[in-house]
Amino acid sequence: MRSLAKPVVMRNAALAAALCTLACWPRLALWLERREALWFLLAVVCCCSFFLWDFVFAWQEQYGGRPVFQKPAPQLWLAVTLAAIAVACAKLAWADPVLRPLRPDDFPKDFASLGGMTLFSAALVTPLLLFAPFAFFLRLTRSVQCSSIGTVLLGMFVAWTAAGLKEPALPPHVLAGVVAGWATGGAWGLVLYHRGGAALVWWWGAVVQARHLAELL
Repeated sequence: MRSLAKPVVMRNAALAAALCTLACWPRLALWLERREALWFLLAVVCCCSFFLWDFVFAWQEQYGGRPVFQKPAPQLWLAVTLAAIAVACAKLAWADPVLRPLRPDDFPKDFASLGGMTLFSAALVTPLLLFAPFAFFLRLTRSVQCSSIGTVLLGMFVAWTAAGLKEPALPPHVLAGVVAGWATGGAWGLVLYHRGGAALVWWWGAVVQARHLAELL
């Protein structure tokens, strides 16, 4: 646990938390109706992000054997980009037409909301459901395989819980598809994270999210 309090770890976590808070700002500003609560919510995001990144910088490289940020080969960037475009097209053709009528608030309405959602997902959702849980499970189990399983199961639980909190309720087959999608996405995200670091995971998410441009243009 002393790794969490190392000066270099805390410095990196503080810097990452500040950048993530700035990235979350557009999404929160568009979402909140009570503007006076924005600063308080940004402070909460900054505090939570600090602890998430503290886990990541303290334990990822120490127990996972790979740094948080790597320099992937150009061939890997190209392969990931092409795969992300294929997944984006599949979502645009099959998944989005089913989910959009049921969850319209989960889809961008203009370019500002698209940018805000993309930044928010990269800055908070990905560290919360991928980077930090993986580092936490690494610290507990010292096993990449067990940590991957735990991270995927956590993502599935969050997806199932989040889907159940919104109205109208999703049909069972759609809910199963959403949970399965989270499981597949989480497992693939961990593969990218292990092979290319955080930047490759963010790039994948940005390319897949860019599919909404086809509907906004």
